[in-house]
Amino acid sequence: MMNFRKVTSLAAVAASALLSTSAHAWVYTTSAQWGSWSGGGYTVYNDIWSGQGTQTLYVNSGSNWELISNAMTGGGVKAYGNSSYYPNLTSLTGTCTSSFNGSTNASAYDMSYDMWSQGDADEIMLWETWTSNVGPIGSEIASNVSVGGSSWNIYRGNTGHNVVSLLRTSHTNSGTNNIMAIMQYLGGKGWLSSKSLYQVAFGYEITDASNAESYTSSFSVTL
Repeated sequence: MMNFRKVTSLAAVAASALLSTSAHAWVYTTSAQWGSWSGGGYTVYNDIWSGQGTQTLYVNSGSNWELISNAMTGGGVKAYGNSSYYPNLTSLTGTCTSSFNGSTNASAYDMSYDMWSQGDADEIMLWETWTSNVGPIGSEIASNVSVGGSSWNIYRGNTGHNVVSLLRTSHTNSGTNNIMAIMQYLGGKGWLSSKSLYQVAFGYEITDASNAESYTSSFSVTL
């Protein structure tokens, strides 16, 4: 995941929408740095990248899970708790769509998809909502691009692999993305090293958090 983005009011709205862990009978809980749970074709990862602070993952399913992140400060992405599905497509043909509904009250974050092509040649991120104190890798290469059911500003950079980030022109906490249409568009522009799709993840890149709650009420990938 990327080691690594004005919307203060959205954080307040998200905070009011979050549900307490006590409201759920979680089937799995872990505070391990690389703890994970798998079921129904999905794997949910805790993934504390920096080793700084603590994060606890609570899981009911690949589409219903929660994170509690604490003592993460100082800039730079600390963790990317996520649910992942593995289409393992070697070409950009057929269909692939994904829907999501999530929220967080972390003080610095992006709620995003993180997708990978075969061999980890390309990282493709879809930023759904984020705070103004974080930003994507690289520089802007296109603006107000309508593809996959939404409008995006597109950035491209490199962290040892090709990174393409699509940032919504209007933030949202829920929606549906035509993943295949987005991948085909990027491939047609020559912005991908590999025209394939190995992994589709949805989660929360946490930069700064103090007892922050990130809750996913739904996430699905359909081929």
